[in-house]
Amino acid sequence: MYNKNIKLVITALIIAYAVYQFTEGYIGNGIMFILLSTIFVFLYFKNKLASKSAENTTKKIRDQLYDLEEYAKVEQLPVLEGKRMIIQLSPKKKS
Repeated sequence: MYNKNIKLVITALIIAYAVYQFTEGYIGNGIMFILLSTIFVFLYFKNKLASKSAENTTKKIRDQLYDLEEYAKVEQLPVLEGKRMIIQLSPKKKS
């Protein structure tokens, strides 16, 4: 959407204007602008949080797959495609 630096600059400008509104006595406007600035902060950190959680989930699933080795063979390791994570398992033949 927007460059990360632009998001931070917009947030800083909105917070500065909110402080100005507080000093002028418009408390409601200042609070509204502070809340508006949080939208840009959330947009800034959104991708970082999503990628970290996906990596952690993939690591946890890989660790759990080692516990299944005596029952099933891993055909394909976990692959994240959008919101779906695909793992392909096949049963091990009993010997």
